[in-house]
Amino acid sequence: YLSYWFGQHSKNLIYSGSPAKCEDIADKIRQWKETIAGEAQPSNELQEFATLVREHIHKDYQLADMIEHGIAFHYGKMPTLLRKAIEYYFANDDDMRFLVCTSTLLHGVNLPARNLFILKPSEGDRWLTRNAQPMRSPSFWNLAGRAGRLGKDFEGNVFLVNKSQWDSDPTEGDKEHTIRSSLYETVRAHHDDIVRLANSEEMQADAHDQERVESAFVKLFCDFRRDRLDEVVAHSPVDIPEDFVARFSDACNTLTFTVPDEIIEDNVALSPFRQQRMLDYMQTSIERGDHAKLIPPHPQTADPDPYQMYIRLLSRYERYFDGRARASQMPRYLAAIALAWMRGTPYPQIIQESQRRNPNKGLPTVIRDLMETIENRLRFKAVQQTRCYIDLLRHALEANDLGNLVASIPAIPLYLELGACSGTMVNLIGLGVSRTTAGLLNAKAANRSMDRGQCVAWLLRENWEASDLPKVCINEVRTVLAGSLK
Repeated sequence: YLSYWFGQHSKNLIYSGSPAKCEDIADKIRQWKETIAGEAQPSNELQEFATLVREHIHKDYQLADMIEHGIAFHYGKMPTLLRKAIEYYFANDDDMRFLVCTSTLLHGVNLPARNLFILKPSEGDRWLTRNAQPMRSPSFWNLAGRAGRLGKDFEGNVFLVNKSQWDSDPTEGDKEHTIRSSLYETVRAHHDDIVRLANSEEMQADAHDQERVESAFVKLFCDFRRDRLDEVVAHSPVDIPEDFVARFSDACNTLTFTVPDEIIEDNVALSPFRQQRMLDYMQTSIERGDHAKLIPPHPQTADPDPYQMYIRLLSRYERYFDGRARASQMPRYLAAIALAWMRGTPYPQIIQESQRRNPNKGLPTVIRDLMETIENRLRFKAVQQTRCYIDLLRHALEANDLGNLVASIPAIPLYLELGACSGTMVNLIGLGVSRTTAGLLNAKAANRSMDRGQCVAWLLRENWEASDLPKVCINEVRTVLAGSLK
């Protein structure tokens, strides 16, 4: 209510701590606007944007209704086209006045506004819970710096809502802080666990810190293998126990991995222990003559059944990379989404299928969960694991005189990252357009296998202004063409 009342004639940013809360707050601002100002009268541009959301995300996605009222929400897991469009209209359309954001405002998204509204600021995804981590002063002042648009506002306003109820006062701390190396901070705090890991023992760090400990171990192990460990530790700006190098080196001297050093170094997100487990499995399969089942099929193939093959692939990740003793249902869920995503299937179809699989979930939750799955499970974790898997597979095949099969391994990490596997769509995304725009362009292309140069020539040749492409997509094409002509 305060955001609407004080900001109804200006540009406003409202800070929220989670995607679900962003949507909730934005919807309540919409309700206040309807109650006080009446029915929405959106500009032609916002109406077109709302239509884009309904057609290319979901016909009932609540964001479309909010856009028509000049309101939007914004968080990092949204599709690229959606985030870019929201940022564009908030910056350039006077009728788009309210934007509810998560901490993406702290991480490179440049969206200044006349007013900034903050309620109990915290960092992480536990906003307004008992476990919320109060926002540090440097982060708060970074956030506050978004109030006031250079060249448009003489001043900006920061509204601290219910400040007396905040767990801490970030306005009282220093506006700057010293940036420290994550590696050295991890070694300082968890040096015993790093040595335990090198000794193949159980770590005592909580689940939240174990990933950091494992990453630090891989980095230091690679330095040890290159005879750089003493030098690296000597450069630490924080105190590290004097006996750490000796204890860690003694443990590393007992480790024997058949995974090549370059593969370990190229895949630091996965410890050598995890990589060795996968390589041992591959070697056993090859010795049994089962090497064909190790090679994942191209997403567009029909035989063998790619769905079953990807279930098996993701199940291997669970067992050998994640160390799960029992299989879960997650590989079945992820395989279906991964195949649709890599094939360039539009969001509405993927969401519809996700609704069918989750009939008890509301649409907003289905969409949020799907975006989270695509960004975190597929485009991040699955890309890391698949890249390592393929590196290990190439090595195993070549080591067993099966190097002729290496060329048959498709570029699955690239397809997962981009959400496309046809030549034309992959190269369009590589030129800089979003996946949604690339999908719409791909549908109009007679040739689905164009290389990068052919894509540029085709984009230059066609009259996109006369096409039925949404304005946001045409703007992306213009930007790409402007860059290609420089």
